Amino acid sequence: MMANARESVTITLEDNEIFEAARNAVGLLKKTFEIWIVIGKAVMRARKIAKELGGAKTFMRVIEQQGLGPVVNKATASRLESIMEKLPEVMKWHESLTPRQQIDWAAPTTVYKHCPLFKTPKDKKDDEPEFKPVDLMRAVESVVHHLADIDDADMRESIIERIAGPQRQEGDLFKPTDTAEDIATVLVGMFTARKAETIARAMLRLIKERSVA
Repeated sequence: MMANARESVTITLEDNEIFEAARNAVGLLKKTFEIWIVIGKAVMRARKIAKELGGAKTFMRVIEQQGLGPVVNKATASRLESIMEKLPEVMKWHESLTPRQQIDWAAPTTVYKHCPLFKTPKDKKDDEPEFKPVDLMRAVESVVHHLADIDDADMRESIIERIAGPQRQEGDLFKPTDTAEDIATVLVGMFTARKAETIARAMLRLIKERSVA
């Protein structure tokens, strides 16, 4: 630490203890989640000192002066600050992980990546399984066409039963009381999103051919 540095003027005895613990943590080859929290406390204190002194570069200068530079760059500092601001919730989440995950997800980058507390609306949307709605008419035509290609009569009957349910009437694929949404949900559920989309395109072509005939 640079004792004559301007930033050192505001450092208290308590700060020295925090930074000393962090410097010892930096020197450890294997850093657990708990060790990163020790470093995080020092990062939070460095931010407070920087705000008191002003200047955009003061924060990282304090980090360097206190010997944290080898493991704390701007990105890591930012992640640590976010974690420390929600520390009780993050700790509760981390404790719920498997022993292997607790080891693998100890660093600020991995904690920030996997912890749901830091998920943005876009991240949550990306985590949802892809689903592409298919037009009902095209879906129905696709199933009829698909069934026609199946030589196994038992398999065809099994698929029809799955679509119609036990209460279907003889010769009908669906009950009259079924809504379009119910039917479309069942039909699309038979295939993957990619397969349903491919079938829908094929059915659109068949419908156009039928309308021309």
